Amino acid sequence: MNSIRSLRGAKTSPFEHFSALTLQIVIDCVFGGSNSGLDVPRLIHDWHVMTSNLSQFFLWAMLFGKDLAPYLPFPSVIKTLRTTRMIQSTIRSAIQHKKRL
Repeated sequence: MNSIRSLRGAKTSPFEHFSALTLQIVIDCVFGGSNSGLDVPRLIHDWHVMTSNLSQFFLWAMLFGKDLAPYLPFPSVIKTLRTTRMIQSTIRSAIQHKKRL
Protein backbone atom coordinates (compact mmCIF):
# COMPACT_ATOMS: atom_id res chain seq x y z
CA MET A 1 0.00 0.00 0.00
CA ASN A 2 2.88 2.33 0.71
CA SER A 3 4.15 1.90 -2.83
CA ILE A 4 0.81 3.16 -4.16
CA ARG A 5 0.81 6.10 -1.77
CA SER A 6 4.37 6.99 -2.74
CA LEU A 7 3.21 7.66 -6.30
CA ARG A 8 1.36 10.78 -5.06
CA GLY A 9 -0.87 10.89 -8.12
CA ALA A 10 1.94 10.40 -10.65
CA LYS A 11 1.07 8.52 -13.81
CA THR A 12 2.23 4.94 -13.88
CA SER A 13 1.52 1.77 -15.77
CA PRO A 14 -0.75 -0.50 -13.70
CA PHE A 15 0.92 -3.52 -15.29
CA GLU A 16 4.40 -2.39 -14.27
CA HIS A 17 3.29 -1.35 -10.79
CA PHE A 18 1.37 -4.51 -9.90
CA SER A 19 3.93 -6.75 -11.59
CA ALA A 20 6.64 -5.24 -9.37
CA LEU A 21 4.38 -5.51 -6.32
CA THR A 22 3.57 -9.19 -6.88
CA LEU A 23 7.22 -10.00 -7.59
CA GLN A 24 8.18 -8.29 -4.33
CA ILE A 25 5.57 -10.37 -2.47
CA VAL A 26 6.87 -13.60 -4.02
CA ILE A 27 10.46 -12.71 -3.09
CA ASP A 28 9.41 -11.86 0.47
CA CYS A 29 7.44 -15.10 0.90
CA VAL A 30 9.79 -17.52 -0.84
CA PHE A 31 13.22 -16.07 -0.13
CA GLY A 32 12.71 -14.15 3.11
CA GLY A 33 12.71 -10.58 1.84
CA SER A 34 15.82 -8.55 2.62
CA ASN A 35 17.66 -11.64 3.91
CA SER A 36 17.47 -13.28 0.49
CA GLY A 37 20.57 -11.68 -0.97
CA LEU A 38 18.55 -10.79 -4.08
CA ASP A 39 18.90 -7.46 -5.83
CA VAL A 40 15.16 -6.79 -5.87
CA PRO A 41 15.19 -3.57 -7.96
CA ARG A 42 17.30 -5.31 -10.62
CA LEU A 43 15.00 -8.34 -10.60
CA ILE A 44 11.96 -6.09 -10.99
CA HIS A 45 13.64 -4.34 -13.93
CA ASP A 46 14.66 -7.65 -15.53
CA TRP A 47 11.14 -9.04 -15.03
CA HIS A 48 9.67 -6.00 -16.79
CA VAL A 49 12.12 -6.32 -19.70
CA MET A 50 11.30 -10.01 -20.08
CA THR A 51 7.51 -9.65 -19.89
CA SER A 52 7.43 -6.67 -22.24
CA ASN A 53 9.22 -8.74 -24.92
CA LEU A 54 7.34 -11.99 -24.37
CA SER A 55 4.46 -11.27 -26.74
CA GLN A 56 6.83 -10.75 -29.67
CA PHE A 57 8.80 -13.84 -28.66
CA PHE A 58 5.59 -15.90 -28.69
CA LEU A 59 4.66 -14.44 -32.07
CA TRP A 60 7.99 -15.59 -33.53
CA ALA A 61 7.47 -18.99 -31.90
CA MET A 62 4.07 -19.32 -33.57
CA LEU A 63 5.38 -18.19 -36.97
CA PHE A 64 8.68 -20.11 -37.03
CA GLY A 65 8.01 -22.87 -34.51
CA LYS A 66 9.02 -23.13 -30.88
CA ASP A 67 12.21 -25.05 -31.70
CA LEU A 68 13.52 -22.43 -34.13
CA ALA A 69 12.34 -19.27 -32.32
CA PRO A 70 15.12 -19.18 -29.69
CA TYR A 71 17.73 -19.03 -32.47
CA LEU A 72 16.20 -16.09 -34.35
CA PRO A 73 18.39 -12.96 -34.30
CA PHE A 74 15.54 -10.58 -33.46
CA PRO A 75 16.00 -8.07 -30.61
CA SER A 76 12.89 -9.26 -28.76
CA VAL A 77 14.12 -12.87 -28.85
CA ILE A 78 17.62 -11.93 -27.71
CA LYS A 79 16.34 -9.71 -24.86
CA THR A 80 13.80 -12.27 -23.70
CA LEU A 81 16.27 -15.16 -23.61
CA ARG A 82 19.13 -13.13 -22.11
CA THR A 83 16.92 -11.68 -19.39
CA THR A 84 15.35 -15.07 -18.66
CA ARG A 85 18.82 -16.58 -18.19
CA MET A 86 19.84 -13.73 -15.88
CA ILE A 87 16.71 -14.19 -13.76
CA GLN A 88 17.24 -17.96 -13.61
CA SER A 89 20.85 -17.50 -12.56
CA THR A 90 19.89 -15.01 -9.86
CA ILE A 91 17.19 -17.33 -8.51
CA ARG A 92 19.56 -20.32 -8.52
CA SER A 93 22.10 -18.27 -6.55
CA ALA A 94 19.42 -17.26 -4.04
CA ILE A 95 18.37 -20.89 -3.63
CA GLN A 96 21.98 -21.94 -3.00
CA HIS A 97 22.33 -19.06 -0.52
CA LYS A 98 19.19 -20.18 1.28
CA LYS A 99 20.37 -23.81 1.41
CA ARG A 100 23.62 -22.72 3.07
CA LEU A 101 21.74 -20.91 5.86
